[in-house]
Amino acid sequence: MKIAVLSGKGGTGKTTVSLGLFSVLDQATLIDADVEEPNDHLFLDFHVDKVSSIIKEYPKVDMDKCTLCGKCGDFCNFNAILPTKKTVLVYDDLCHDCGGCKLVCPSGAITYIPKEIGKIYQSSVGSKTFNYGDLNVGEISGVRIINQLKKQIESKELVVIDSPPGTSCATV
Repeated sequence: MKIAVLSGKGGTGKTTVSLGLFSVLDQATLIDADVEEPNDHLFLDFHVDKVSSIIKEYPKVDMDKCTLCGKCGDFCNFNAILPTKKTVLVYDDLCHDCGGCKLVCPSGAITYIPKEIGKIYQSSVGSKTFNYGDLNVGEISGVRIINQLKKQIESKELVVIDSPPGTSCATV
C-alpha cells in the first residue's frame, strides 16, 4: 500500500501526518518528495547510508558544425534552444532533456552535457527505510528527482509519501 499525504498548499501538516503514520508502523518506507524543501530528516534519527547524484543533460551546440537550419528550435516545445541569425542560444534550465533537438539536427552539431540537479539520500534502520531528495539551489524542476524516488519504492510493500505542496508538476 502506498499512502501519499498531499495538499494544495504548504503549511497544512503533511509532514506531521506523514511522520506520525511512519512512526507507528512496524515495517514501512517514508519518502520525503518535497525536494525543494525536504525536512522529514530533521525529525528522524536516521543516518544516511547512500547518496546518489541525479543528473540532467542539456544540449551543447558545436557552432563549427551547425548550419543554423533552425530545426532544433522548431522541435523544442520549451524554448530551451533558440537559433538566431548568428548562433544558437541554449537555456539549460528550460531543457527537459528529451533528446529531440539532437535527433532532428541534420549536421550532428548537438551533443549533451551532464549536470547534477540534486541528490537522493537513502537510509534504513531495522525494517524501516527513509529516502528523500534534495534539489540543488537554483534548479527549476525537481521532477526527475521525484521520479527516481518513485522508482526506489516500486517493490516496497508499505510506503508513506510526504508530498510537495501545491498543484505543480512535482506534486502531480
